[in-house]
Amino acid sequence: MRIAEGLALPIDDVITDRPVVQETKFQKSRLLPLHATARLALQRYLVASQRLAAMDRALFISVAGRPLSYNTVRGVFP
Repeated sequence: MRIAEGLALPIDDVITDRPVVQETKFQKSRLLPLHATARLALQRYLVASQRLAAMDRALFISVAGRPLSYNTVRGVFP
């Protein structure tokens, strides 16, 4: 998954049994296969971020409840 695709994921697209990336580089949708350990980590993240998610429906949010910026993520994962 590309960084921009991950940042564009709304929470509603990953809480299903078959997560979907809607906004791909070539404007297509595709299923997002997740290993069982990744799915477990995602579930834990969703529980931990639930109280912050009220401000935005983005999957990946800051402690302020706002979507993460590309530059922030790029700086952490070069």
